[in-house]
Amino acid sequence: MNPIRAFTKNDIPQVVALRPLCPIVDAMASRAMPHRFGRPGASLQATDLDQETLLAGITQFPSGYALRPDYDNGSLSWLLAKADQLARPGALRKIALRNADGELVEWYLYELSLDGLGEVLQVVGRKKSFGEVLDHLFYHGWRNGAIALSGRLDPKFAQEFSDKYCSFNYGGPWTLTHSGNPEVVRAIYQGDLFLTRLEGEWCMRFQNK
Repeated sequence: MNPIRAFTKNDIPQVVALRPLCPIVDAMASRAMPHRFGRPGASLQATDLDQETLLAGITQFPSGYALRPDYDNGSLSWLLAKADQLARPGALRKIALRNADGELVEWYLYELSLDGLGEVLQVVGRKKSFGEVLDHLFYHGWRNGAIALSGRLDPKFAQEFSDKYCSFNYGGPWTLTHSGNPEVVRAIYQGDLFLTRLEGEWCMRFQNK
């Protein structure tokens, strides 16, 4: 398993410069610390995440938030098409994770550039199994050539990210929000909302890249 598990872009230039050494470091780390850089468990089965499954998941899963997206087939189709356009052809990975009964339990979406730098658009899982989702995401990225992943931190899962040796950075890219409803503003400031890069600055590209 790749020892570089970053959810920040601070060290990306150094990571790219050291890319030729990554296979050697991977091999050494996976042998020296198999508990830290091992394969994800076999309890989750990965399948392609289609639009209907994603729409149903977003509607049902983020129930612990004051705010969440309200998509329909048309708006979600447009957004996924936009994300596909911004990623290089074939680089947007959409993975559904199912239990032994075939039920959707978690999912993630990420884009992988030619230089091995991955950007996570969305990662969703239940609190009790979120660590397994991260394991699967990191392993899937590594198997597809990722040397680093970056993405937005959901404060509710800060401990799970920390347990997986992710690093953190308080910085951009930023998302501009506005509402005349004080309850909406309060939820945004308190982080009590399901807001990912799929809904925000990554797909709209209000950022320097």
